[in-house]
Amino acid sequence: MKIARLAIDDRHAGKKLGLALVEFALGIAKTNICPMVGCRFAIVDSKEKSVGFYEKCGFTLLDTADNRALEHPFMYLDLHPKPSPDVDGAALPAVAEPACSSVPA
Repeated sequence: MKIARLAIDDRHAGKKLGLALVEFALGIAKTNICPMVGCRFAIVDSKEKSVGFYEKCGFTLLDTADNRALEHPFMYLDLHPKPSPDVDGAALPAVAEPACSSVPA
């Protein structure tokens, strides 16, 4: 699922509307889209200034030189993260999903 053209009018910056929009989109994906079509990832072509916002929302920047050089670098979020094994091979509990900060999208 691709999140595209997410923006908040400057007059409403700081009201956590970006957070609400991302959480709403991810909620729809997880509850309505994933069960029906097997969607695994949410993706976004972030503006360079918004990379930090999306990272705080749990998105990961595709770490390649070509992607980092783009005006709108590609980022992704696993909608079904698996628990990470610890050093002994036992599964650790799944990490809570990060909450977006109030940084404008």
